[in-house]
Amino acid sequence: MAKNRVVRVIAAAAAWCAVLALETGQAAVRADGPTPTPIPTTPHDALCALYPAYCVPLVGAPSDSTVSLPGFEVFESAAARTLPADSTALEPVAAPGVVRGVTAEGLPFLGDPAAPIRFRLAQNFTCSHCQDFHETDLARFITDDVLTGRAVLEIDLMAFGAEPYSTYAATAALCAGEQGAFWEVQDALFDLAREYPPSTGFDVPHIRDAAAAIGLDGDALAECVIVERTADLLDQHETTAFESGVTATPTVLMWVTADGQWEKVNRAYDNLAALTEAAAGSAASAG
Repeated sequence: MAKNRVVRVIAAAAAWCAVLALETGQAAVRADGPTPTPIPTTPHDALCALYPAYCVPLVGAPSDSTVSLPGFEVFESAAARTLPADSTALEPVAAPGVVRGVTAEGLPFLGDPAAPIRFRLAQNFTCSHCQDFHETDLARFITDDVLTGRAVLEIDLMAFGAEPYSTYAATAALCAGEQGAFWEVQDALFDLAREYPPSTGFDVPHIRDAAAAIGLDGDALAECVIVERTADLLDQHETTAFESGVTATPTVLMWVTADGQWEKVNRAYDNLAALTEAAAGSAASAG
C-alpha cells in the first residue's frame, strides 16, 4: 500500500506539470493565435436537469462515521450543495424517502435508508466489464428498484490496472463528493471511458474539463485529485472491498442481516430484482 502511494504521488506530480503545461499552452494560444472554442458549461444548479435521477436530498455521513478525513463532514451533504429552489418543479424521478449520502465507512449510497435490502457494488473505472454493467443492468436496477425506494445501493471504489489513471478516476469521483456530485461525476467518468483510453480520458485535464462541462468547479476538483486529498478514503474503500471478499470488478454484494455480513450475489438484473422483490415480500409479511 505504501509503495502504491509513492507511485501515485510521483504520478500526481507529473499530472500537475501536465496541467500547468496545458494552461501555459492555452495562454500562448490566446496571446498568439485564435481564441480556442470554450468548453461548454452549465450552471451548478442545472445538475438536476442534467441528472434528474440524482436530484434527491443530500444527507452526508452519519454521526458515527469512522472516516477521519478533513472536510469529510460536507461530503454528499447539503453543506456541499443545496438543491435549486425550483428542483421541486422538475418531474420527480425518485420516490419520497430516497436520499443520497455516505455510509459510516465512507461509501457513497443512493436509496431509501428504510429499504429492506441493501446492495454494494465494487467497481473500477478502467474496467470494461464495469462500464458495460453501469450502462445496462445497473442502470435498469437503479431506475426500477433504487429510485423507487425498494433497495439501497452503495458504491465501493477500487483502483488497479492502467495506473495511475485508474487512481485519478476513482479519486476524482470521491473529490466530487466535496461538491455534492459523486453520482454525477461517476456517470461523467464512465462517459469518458467510453470515448477515450484511460491514459487520455482519465488524465487530469480531461477530468477537470468533464467536471466543468457539467457545471462543477473543475479547477477545484483537479486540485483535489492532484494533491490526493481523498487518498486515505480511497484506501479505505479498497480495504472494505478486500475485507468483503472482493477479488474482481464489478462485484455486487448483498447485506445479510441474519449473518451480519456481506455476501456476493449474481449481478444480473433479473437476480438483483428477484432478491429485492423477495426482501419486499418478507418485510411486508413481518409488518
